[in-house]
Amino acid sequence: MKRWTLWTLIVCLLLCLTACGRKAEVSPAESKAVPAAELLQGEKKLKMTVDGQTVAITLYNTPAASALYKQLPLELNFEDFNRTEKIAYLTQKLVTAGEPDGCAPKNGDLCYYAPWGNLSVFYKDFRYSNNLIRLGRIDSGMELLTKHNGKFSVKLEAVN
Repeated sequence: MKRWTLWTLIVCLLLCLTACGRKAEVSPAESKAVPAAELLQGEKKLKMTVDGQTVAITLYNTPAASALYKQLPLELNFEDFNRTEKIAYLTQKLVTAGEPDGCAPKNGDLCYYAPWGNLSVFYKDFRYSNNLIRLGRIDSGMELLTKHNGKFSVKLEAVN
């Protein structure tokens, strides 16, 4: 009887340890996340001219970022939105197939909000938003954007 109880306890313990060792399930949004190394491979450099001065931008290697790159050069009119970001509407929507379902933008992120078709430059961190696609990051010159309270015009063009 003692041997039977001992074997039963061992089997239960092994089953419990096996269950604890399972990989966590990944949500569809997380499974589409592009690894950082892949984002950086093949990235492109852009410049945004604001009041005759340059904002340096790195564009990631993603389908939506490539679609933006193909539209360059662009003349855009930015305005402040929600005291968190500067936004400008594109004349053509970007391809979003294969992109993550959304993101939680950080200060300096260049993003695309698919439902409205606008570019966003975040100057404050913001919560996770569905349909917000990270396209790249501002490398330098963010202060040239944040100093504007009203509407302002920029030229966005490729460097390389």
